[in-house]
Amino acid sequence: MYPANVKTAFLTVGALLIVIGALGFVQDPILGILYVGPLQNLIYVGAGIAAIGAAMSGIGTMRLCGRMLGIAFGGLAIAGFATGGLFGLATLTQAANYLHVAVSLLFLYYALLAPPV
Repeated sequence: MYPANVKTAFLTVGALLIVIGALGFVQDPILGILYVGPLQNLIYVGAGIAAIGAAMSGIGTMRLCGRMLGIAFGGLAIAGFATGGLFGLATLTQAANYLHVAVSLLFLYYALLAPPV
């Protein structure tokens, strides 16, 4: 049995990422502060689906997925702060960079500190 709080965190963050990604397709900027492009929307929706899928699979999958998504969102944050973009494919704003830092830290926290089964 895996801790309910880890599963709840993955489900919640996954759902939020899907909502942010979906909103980005119909409303830009999201809530007037988060400017996102189509590539970022796809990344958010894909990461949300991965997080929810991992939450349904068990603690081992959540830990692996959390590490991968934590590193990926950390890389997005570093690229955004360093260059303001994603290799010319997307522009990363400060609001997006802070979102990426928060998501990265959250995934890494739960991936690395979840108790073993």
